[in-house]
Amino acid sequence: MRTIPTFRMLIAHERMLSAVLLGLALVVVHASPARADEAPEDYAASCTPGTDDTGCWQAAINAAKPNAPQFGTVAGVAGKVYYITDTLMVCNAYNGTIDGHGAILKWKGATNKPMFLVVNGYQMKFTNLTIISSTSSPLTALETAFEFANATSNPSGCSGSVLFSSKNLIEHVAAEGQVGNSLKYGVRFSNRYGSNANNDMSTIANSTFNNVTDAVVSIEHTNAHQHRLIAVNGYGASGNTGCFVDAQTGFFSSVGGFQHNWGKANFCINGAYGPFSITDSNSEGSKRLLLVGNPTEVAGYPVSVTVTGGRFATNGLHSDGKVVSFNRLGTIAVRDLRISGTPPSNVEPSIAVEPGRGTGSSAAATAIVEGVTHYHTSLDADTWDTLIVKSFVDLYSRGNTCFSATNGYMVACATPLRN
Repeated sequence: MRTIPTFRMLIAHERMLSAVLLGLALVVVHASPARADEAPEDYAASCTPGTDDTGCWQAAINAAKPNAPQFGTVAGVAGKVYYITDTLMVCNAYNGTIDGHGAILKWKGATNKPMFLVVNGYQMKFTNLTIISSTSSPLTALETAFEFANATSNPSGCSGSVLFSSKNLIEHVAAEGQVGNSLKYGVRFSNRYGSNANNDMSTIANSTFNNVTDAVVSIEHTNAHQHRLIAVNGYGASGNTGCFVDAQTGFFSSVGGFQHNWGKANFCINGAYGPFSITDSNSEGSKRLLLVGNPTEVAGYPVSVTVTGGRFATNGLHSDGKVVSFNRLGTIAVRDLRISGTPPSNVEPSIAVEPGRGTGSSAAATAIVEGVTHYHTSLDADTWDTLIVKSFVDLYSRGNTCFSATNGYMVACATPLRN
């Protein structure tokens, strides 16, 4: 039976490996002169340029590692369109960059594959790229724009000293399913190789993912810790039932960005225990801001979630009215959130904290709701239950205000409903 390392063991392992990598880096700096960027155009014999550019890109990626695991830079051409028919693999790579310089990569491969698969990538950066998929020929649907995975041994297509996946960066990137439901995920932190370790502390910043069906970010194993989203925009495809961020396990923080039209919720937290932090999220057209667990959830690991600031527009709100639906034990804190807009007819927006305790459970939950504003034009938000909290939950509520159309100004919201 395989022993799963503890988080403390993993941190120690990472520090040791970081020191080794630093030593390698110093050796490389002293042993090799500066190298020019690798370009797909330098490997034209490996592909059919303008028709299938996969081989050119993969050759450039492979050539960027002459001093493995040190990775150089792969550079595209500004505005040039490249057609990719199979996954581009980056394996056991350290401290390198794939810079599109404004290049456009269009997917023509199988519908169940990622565009980029990064296996054991450490401090790798992807920037200035546009990725496009479509159900309209000659393009095809794409499963994932970027997938990051950890492996304890080299899978098919990989070679070299085995590293681990951590601290990767996606910045100034756009990915779009242009026609039909042609992009399932923006970024996956997957458990593809059954290695439930590392694959953590990555950053996605100043990027936009459009017409996505399942999730812009999918976190899929327990050691996928501390991912950071900074000014990331995510637009759900028409009719989707997905989430902007789907944390099945692991945890994340999100600052800023715009979310639109998510059929389940902007942020979905399932079996994960956190902590999670959501700050200054701006949203329209989604069913919920936050969904944590479900009403049948029983006692287990507590989860900690903090929502601070931001705006949630209620124009696409779920028929039950729950902007925040928190159904786990633990702590939920919502502060300075603005809930506004016109909800669907007869839908009353609320924050609901309704965890299940499980038979005989003594575990507790805490809700902190402060400075929340309900502003719905022509409606009396002070007349309905804007805060619904189970009776056993410790509740701290203050400074929450609701717009009263009858009075024409903000008033105190109704006393929280304890059920």
